[in-house]
Amino acid sequence: MGYRTDNTSWSEVVTTASGSAKLSHSYSYIDKLGYVYNEPLKEWILKVDIQKRQWFRHEYASFKCTDGYTRSGTADCIPTNGYSPIKEDMKYNYNNDSYIKAEASYRYKYNLGPYRDVFVPLY
Repeated sequence: MGYRTDNTSWSEVVTTASGSAKLSHSYSYIDKLGYVYNEPLKEWILKVDIQKRQWFRHEYASFKCTDGYTRSGTADCIPTNGYSPIKEDMKYNYNNDSYIKAEASYRYKYNLGPYRDVFVPLY
């Protein structure tokens, strides 16, 4: 991974000096929702919520440069910067549109609350 901070190049980094690095990750949650239209009320009612979770990598490093100063750099490995998730988790029926449609219709027909299969519960 290349770090770029105030135009510092790798040739300016003292590779024999100690430095530090930190790796972390973040999550993005994407919901696939099943709504049913209630004609008398003229509104959409949520009946199914199924999630997937995407993991993204974040890097931080500090290092000594040939001018004697310590510099640091970061890299956010996210789609905006051209990266795909490093991992993706999906709840069982996330990609099953037929299931989502049928479950939403069933829950509407029998006046049941929404079905939720999510990584982050509602509070």
